[in-house]
Amino acid sequence: MTIRTVFIITLSFHTMVSTTRPLITLYASHLGAGTFEIGLLTAAFAFFPLILAIHAGKISDQMGDRIPIFLGSIGCTAGLTLPFLVRLAAHYT
Repeated sequence: MTIRTVFIITLSFHTMVSTTRPLITLYASHLGAGTFEIGLLTAAFAFFPLILAIHAGKISDQMGDRIPIFLGSIGCTAGLTLPFLVRLAAHYT
């Protein structure tokens, strides 16, 4: 994997995370969530990587770097496009 590919993947991932974090809290506020629920959503962005980092590191050590990066990119893309697709499907039904 070239350094350019790694740079593009890293830039794309951080762009998705950086734009998603404030948008989720604003959307939760729009839906009527209170400060406690918004705080839980914000804390989840730090809590789940903390828990999953050790396991992801072990998997990366066993499988190499390419497969976990590829699967993580697919997971991030699916997680960010799924709400859009659900809303789009609800609009047409």
